Amino acid sequence: MRYLPSLQIPPLSRLGAPRVAVLSVAVLSVAVMLSSNCLAEPTHPPDDDFVLLHLPQGIQGDDTLHPWAQLRQRRTQLMQRPNDLSAALEFARFALENGQQQGDPRFYGYVEGALEPWWQRPLPPPEVLLIRATLAQHRHDFGAALEDLAGVLRQRPRWAEAWMSRAVILTVLGDLDQAMISCQPLRRLSTPLLATACRSHVAGLGPQATVAYEELRRHLEPQTSENAGALLWAQITLAQIAHRLGQAETAEGHFLAALEIDPTDLYGLIAYSDFLLDRGQPHRVEALLRSETARTSLMLRLALAEQQLDMPQRFAHIATLKQRYASGEMRQERLHLGEEARFALDLQERPELALGLAQANWQLQREPIDARILLRAALADNDPKAAQKAVDQLENQGLQDVHLTILMARVKKAQP
Repeated sequence: MRYLPSLQIPPLSRLGAPRVAVLSVAVLSVAVMLSSNCLAEPTHPPDDDFVLLHLPQGIQGDDTLHPWAQLRQRRTQLMQRPNDLSAALEFARFALENGQQQGDPRFYGYVEGALEPWWQRPLPPPEVLLIRATLAQHRHDFGAALEDLAGVLRQRPRWAEAWMSRAVILTVLGDLDQAMISCQPLRRLSTPLLATACRSHVAGLGPQATVAYEELRRHLEPQTSENAGALLWAQITLAQIAHRLGQAETAEGHFLAALEIDPTDLYGLIAYSDFLLDRGQPHRVEALLRSETARTSLMLRLALAEQQLDMPQRFAHIATLKQRYASGEMRQERLHLGEEARFALDLQERPELALGLAQANWQLQREPIDARILLRAALADNDPKAAQKAVDQLENQGLQDVHLTILMARVKKAQP
């Protein structure tokens, strides 16, 4: 799943690497691109009541701290300096970080619009390339993102953030060997905790998961002044490894520690909600997410919890989710196929549709959560062979995951 907390990596060389949020490979669609150079085919809703996009609540009163109020103020200032790269980068980073935090894709259009004078140059500045790679990740255009990151590293081979981002993308694609290679430069370019977190994030998906957990835990224990983003990523990585290893109490402790660092982090809330659902604790998910209806990934988990609790609110949330996924399909922006497959399987009871979505998702990203929905959908649709390639990869990878081990056994048993 490709959500990562925002990691602020401090400048590590005399070049002064900019502080840009490290890229989550998120299931956020870039729904409304507001830049002047973004062209797309028009869409035609089937009727006047069709909802294309749910917008966040408006600014109440004179709330100058609201992200949209700050964005508009900063944009007004930027328009007075349209060719000032440093000002454009500062604005773009603000919009990017808020887009990630708010789960609002409209921010990303402002990012591209601010950097438009440099965006399509034959050789954009490396800072622009890194941000362009971030947006490509959000669109799940991983090939373009890797190409831009290669361009960054050709110009600035000591840029830790670009190496980290490359490792994240390659992990999502299931190329763990190359992901680990991308982590190695962080030993000399980053802090010991971030370098270890990168390696453990990758190694935790293979046969050395226990070793990866212990190495990261040892590096985390003495850290008290480390960057909050690094601490958050480390805690969630430890939690997920422990969860896959079947160590529920240990995983819970790390999840709670992550929430203490940032109770609003999208990556942490998704991972913790999935953990609680696995443990059969939907009431805790409902309490955690009952106000989280703006961010689609969290609303999905809320609806899953409400269904298990037989709560009537689930019907409204299911209807909203259906509209959001349909509007993404109309815009040809079905970037959250794994979650859409989960919606089709668990909330719509349409296993054939879920299997098709899960198979398409597996072509893009191959993390444990992607494998789980594919195996589950294949079993539900009585087509276990559809999951065989995923089973083969997981076995070759040596992944240790108590939940997937059960599903893999069922898939093998169901085949003739």
